Formats: sequence, structure tokens, C-alpha cells
Amino acid sequence: MTTPFWFNRMVEYWGIPLHLDLVEHTRRARLQVLQIGDFGPMFYGLADDPHVDRHWVAMPLVGVRENLAYVAELFPRLHEAGARIVAQLSLSWNYGDHETRKGLWSSWENIWTPDLLGPAPCASPGEAMEQVAGGALRSWPIPDRPYRTYSGCCCNPHWRAMLQAMVHQALSLGVDGFMAHHNFTSFCRCSYCRARILPVLGEKFSDAELKTLYGSADLAQVEDLLAPLATCPAPLRQRWDLEVQRDVHLRRKELFDELFLDFARARKPDLLLSQWYHKYDFGPNDERSLLPTPLWARDEDYIWYSQGGHKGRSAIAKGYLADMGLPSRFTHAAGNGRPFIINKYDSRRLRLSIAEAAAHGGASLAYHLPEISEAGIGRDEYYGPIIRYHRFLAERDALYHPARPYSQLALVYPRRAELEAEAESLDALKRLGRLLEDDHGWNPTWRRGENCSSPEIPEPCCPMANPTRIARCRAGKRAGPAPCTWKPAPGNPRCERSPKGSRCRSIPCPSTTSTPGSSAASGAPSAAPPGCAPMPPGTCAAAPGNPRRPRPWSSTGSTTTRTRTASSRSPCPPAPCRRNSGCLPGTRWTAWSGTTPRCANLLS
Repeated sequence: MTTPFWFNRMVEYWGIPLHLDLVEHTRRARLQVLQIGDFGPMFYGLADDPHVDRHWVAMPLVGVRENLAYVAELFPRLHEAGARIVAQLSLSWNYGDHETRKGLWSSWENIWTPDLLGPAPCASPGEAMEQVAGGALRSWPIPDRPYRTYSGCCCNPHWRAMLQAMVHQALSLGVDGFMAHHNFTSFCRCSYCRARILPVLGEKFSDAELKTLYGSADLAQVEDLLAPLATCPAPLRQRWDLEVQRDVHLRRKELFDELFLDFARARKPDLLLSQWYHKYDFGPNDERSLLPTPLWARDEDYIWYSQGGHKGRSAIAKGYLADMGLPSRFTHAAGNGRPFIINKYDSRRLRLSIAEAAAHGGASLAYHLPEISEAGIGRDEYYGPIIRYHRFLAERDALYHPARPYSQLALVYPRRAELEAEAESLDALKRLGRLLEDDHGWNPTWRRGENCSSPEIPEPCCPMANPTRIARCRAGKRAGPAPCTWKPAPGNPRCERSPKGSRCRSIPCPSTTSTPGSSAASGAPSAAPPGCAPMPPGTCAAAPGNPRRPRPWSSTGSTTTRTRTASSRSPCPPAPCRRNSGCLPGTRWTAWSGTTPRCANLLS
């Protein structure tokens, strides 16, 4: 759509629940978006099968035509209640069994009719599915799911034509958007994938490297382009894996654009579009992480990242409360303020999910519907928090959008390392981010690491010595009061921040008469002598009563140099603290621990 439709009040139902009044729910909660049902190959393959649980059909009734007739009557009433309807559709996975004729193999002749999907793109659904070596269909069982799992081939024109017909049928029902899910497709052994990958390999690798990979530089003579030789050196194999996966990500994006931008939006320009992707534990790898930045979520109206079912659970003893702060901040900034959903499959803490999403500029609720029964959550218990909290957001909509944080702290996301699929590239950022979150004193602006120059970051973060590490960026001037206030103390008050958060305490000037091994020399606070003067921020200027550096440091002129002399003490240097004095920029000296300086953050 790429129009400024912003929302933060939505619900998602994998199927369409018959035991809930969606029209009344939409009206009372003042919902803006309903993401419901399935209109893709999972639905068309299983809807006519009465033996399959309706959850996997994602529609409530038995029969393709029965379900389509039901939603054709429901959707106008939901529109009248004020909601936009987003239809869900799998771009690859579907369930069935080609040997026993289940799934699409059972319904094939019934769905490709003039009154439904039109002419069939091929004689059998197997012609559109991924293949393994030898030409057999790729399929595998998944516990608790119907039959076997198949995946449509992203390079196969028959699969694309099949999805296009299903998208067209959903548009005729009046949907306002599409959520593409199960977009897990990869390259297979079919002729279409071979034609796709062959020129990519020829461009990315030299003849010598191809010969090492396959035993021949002539790719036309290589039987299986997706199976390098076992003797291939590990670094070359890793590079090969990266280049193939990079092109897989690109092909996923191309398929999405072909279906929804080129075809669907040509018929309905204001469509809402999104993709259901996964970023477990805020890791660097997901289904589009290898895309060039200009293509990342391009032309999508909201961003969805699932965290997996276990992310809705807490581990209180370890300090983990199913908090999605870091993923939320990243997605909000990476999407330039677009609505987003962090899905953690939490069916109980509904108020927490709504409040957490609203605080970070996101939308709620995600996939969440519990079983409403005598043994489960009650209907009033379910409806109550959703309606109250969503109405609260609606009545205060102007406070949530547009809005900017009262104060900001910039963190640099290591995008260059992510593009190289470095598995540990986010570890340092997650540790730092969680410390800041626990401190309750920040609202970060994330910036991608390819180009760190931005007027919103006070000091440049590039070049980074190691792209997998986070650059240290100074915070700009705070718009509000500092989170740690100074407490008066005799002599020289100090304020420092502990690793676990803000802790204000008085650190008086150590006594100048202390000797090595005393409290001052060890870094512990001691009584302030008369005349102890405060240090200007960021300086180690000498003043009566101020502490002196223990050797081996001494001052020469305007710089501090490291020398060894017989003297046990030296005067404070007149120059500002530098890196070679042991204090980093943005910090100042507070005390000595032996010959190691203790430094505290400067607070504006």
C-alpha cells in the first residue's frame, strides 16, 4: 500500500473462530485490522477432507465452497464494524500425500473449475512441488500435522500460477491485504532451480573454485549443483553456502513481489502486505536477513517476526519474563516506524502483550487464541482485557502516533556481519541492550551498520574495527533529567553507574596522605581532606587536595606519557583525560584501584 495507514489495534486468528462474535469484538474493541483465515494451498488442499482438524485448514467449515460462502457473508459486516481484513496464505508449505491422494492430490479436479480458481496450471500438483535428487517429490512428516508436508518450488512457474489464482479468488471476496506465511522455500533439484542457480555460481566463483567445488569448471556437466564435493575445503564450502542462501532470500522476495506487488496491487492498490518471518531469540539469521538493505521489507506495510512458542514462557529464576523489548526496538527502527508484531504465542498474558506492543510502537495481539472452555480461559476473561486495553489505545491514539522518544540512545546493529551470516554477530549487542533495558533508562535508536553516518547519532560510529562488534556511541544531550542524580557529599561528590543499573553514591576525594595499600590507593572512598575541590567533567586537572596518580604514570607538558621513575606518586596532569590515562571518552576518573583508574560515566 505504502500509504500512511498506521495501526496498533489488531487481532490475529489462524482460523476463523465460530465461537466468537468477530463483528461485536471488532466494534467493541475498535479494532483496525483483523488477520484471519487461510486462502492458499493449505486451505484448498484440506478443506474438503472431513478427517482433518479444522485448525490446519484454518477455516471453520468442511468444504471449500462452504467456507468461501461463509466469509463472503462475514467480511462485509466486519468492514462495516470498522476493520480491514488481512487474508493469510502459505507461499510454500502444504499438507497431503501424493501416494494415497490426500491434500491437493485429492481436491485438484474440484478446485480448478470456472467458478472457483479457473483452468489448472498443470495436470497434477506434483509438477509444482520441490524435488529431491532423482526427481522424486520432497516430503517429510511433522508430528501432529496432517499427512506429509510438501513445499511448492519458488522457481516453478506452475507453483506461481497456482498461488496467483488463489490470490485472485481472495481479492474477489473483498480482503484488504495478505499475510504471506510458511515462506520457507529453498532451491530444489528441479530444472527451474538449476536454471536459476547456474549463472549465479558462474558469476560468484572462479573456474578454479568451481573445479574445487564440483570437480569441473563446466557447470553444464555437473549433475547436482546443490551438492559440492566432500573434499571441498571448509572456507570455500561456507562461502558457497552463503552465496546460495543469499540467492534463496532474493528469490523469496521476488516471488512475493510477483504475486502481491505486480499482480495483487495492480488490482487493489491499497492492499496491506506483510510476511510472517522468524527471528528466534533475536538472532542474526531469518528468512530475509541476507537481502540487501534496500530490499529488506520493501513495500510491506507492517512487519511480523515470530519468536516461537517457548518465547511466551517465563524463567523467573533466570530473570527472563518473556520480554520482547530488544526485538521490538529493532523492528520499530528497522521498519522506520511501520506497525509491527512480535509474536510469542502467549495465550494468557493478554494485557501484557498489548501494553508491551503499544509501548514500543507495535500492534497487538499476535497469534494468541486460547481454547475457551470449562477447563481453559473463560470468554469474559478473554474478551475483557482485549476490549479494555484496545479501547484505551483508541481513545489516546494521538499520544501513540506520531510520537518520538523523550530521550534516545543509539545502538548500532551489526548489519554488515549479518549479511555475512556471522552467527555470533548479535551477542554483544544483546548483552549491552539487556543491561540498558534492566536499567530502565533508555529508548534506543537502532542504526544499520553498513553506513553509520546519521545526523541523529551525535558522534560517528564507523569505522568499526570489527563489524561483528558494536561501536561505542556517546549519547547526545538528554532531553530530560538524567536518570542518576548527584547526592551532596563533603568535599567532592561523585555519581557512578553500576553494571546492573544506576546507583548514586558519594565518592569523596581520597586523602592525599594515603599510602599504597590504603583505602585511597585501593580505590575505596576515604574521608575528604579540607579544601578538596571538584574536578571539572572529563578532566584530571590538578587542584588543592585532589588525588595524585600512583606511578608508573607521570605528566610531561600537555600530554600524559607512561614512564617509570623511582618516585611513588606524581601530580595530576593538567590535560583532559585521554585514552592512555585509562579513562575512555565520555567518562572521568573517580578513584584509583592500585594503579588502575576507576572511571564513571559523565551525566549531562
